[in-house]
Amino acid sequence: MIMKNAYPLSHAQRRIWYTQKKYPDSAMFHIGGTVEIDGRVDVRLLRQALCRVVSENDALRLRFAVRDGEPVQYLYEGEPEVELLDLSSEAEPEKAYETLCSTVKEEAFSTEGGKLYRLIVCRLRENKTAYFVKLHHLVADGWSMKLLTEQVTAAYEAQISGTVSDCPAKP
Repeated sequence: MIMKNAYPLSHAQRRIWYTQKKYPDSAMFHIGGTVEIDGRVDVRLLRQALCRVVSENDALRLRFAVRDGEPVQYLYEGEPEVELLDLSSEAEPEKAYETLCSTVKEEAFSTEGGKLYRLIVCRLRENKTAYFVKLHHLVADGWSMKLLTEQVTAAYEAQISGTVSDCPAKP
């Protein structure tokens, strides 16, 4: 693991960090949800919009490590990861999506070195798409979910209309 710059955790992050260490397999610090979209959606552009939002938001790129016995945070400089699944060939795509979300939301994040988000875009039917968001509370809160949804919508609409421009990173 290479860290250019590492910073101490905030007091709130330290509380979450130590509680997560006490209960390493727990999903108690996961927040997230699903967004379902009726109508025709270009799933590749939706995936790109999600990648863009991750790239532009420092909090989503945070990774954590232990240095000299103390937890620190640093920005991951690699490419964002957003999964793309086609569930439209399933007998019951919505049920398959619900099962996927239930399973994924219970999987614990590794708080040392790994990404603390999981994003999955799913085509359910020709005119129905959904995306699943799971974030660790070390990097996001309930308000973050609202902002993320708004930013994904704006990024997707900009790509569809061809007005994508460079946006500065958001702390």
